[in-house]
Amino acid sequence: MKTKKLITSLVLSLITSYSFAQNLPQAITLTAADAYYNFNTKRNLDDSAMPNLSLAYNATEKFAVEFTTGVLNSKQKPNLGDKSVHGALYTLNGIYRFYQAGHFEPYIKGGAGILTLVPNGIDIENPGVVNLGLGAQLFWGPNVALRAEATDVYQATGASRNDFYINLGVSFLFGGKCSPKDLKLQK
Repeated sequence: MKTKKLITSLVLSLITSYSFAQNLPQAITLTAADAYYNFNTKRNLDDSAMPNLSLAYNATEKFAVEFTTGVLNSKQKPNLGDKSVHGALYTLNGIYRFYQAGHFEPYIKGGAGILTLVPNGIDIENPGVVNLGLGAQLFWGPNVALRAEATDVYQATGASRNDFYINLGVSFLFGGKCSPKDLKLQK
């Protein structure tokens, strides 16, 4: 009987501790992730991993602004010399989060940025990009969420190129203010 009470107590504490997991207004979110970056075939580059870091500020529960930086290391196709190509992607995005369903919270993001690739000899002079993505967070605790997203990166300046990446990571939330509604639920 003691074991049953202990298990029930543990389950209830886990449920209540996760019930308030969400993106709070004025919270800062740090996300460490890795992406599979798919280059447009016109770039003549091998697809690449893209480790990346994001820092976001939640203006409200639904809206956030996020800066992301990612590192790219690829190679030119063998018919172009098989040279190493290094680069970085820097983006500034707005995020809109849809209604949370339990621990799952989908979102859409969009913004602009810079993609640098050295040397690729095709479009190094025109690094401006715009991007649009869909993603979701799965909260693992009140301050930790697993994150997955797919993002389209379109080169907005010079020769048009359309890349995309699939990103998986872990987000850590710091600070934030509870809404009055949440405070009432906790009592």
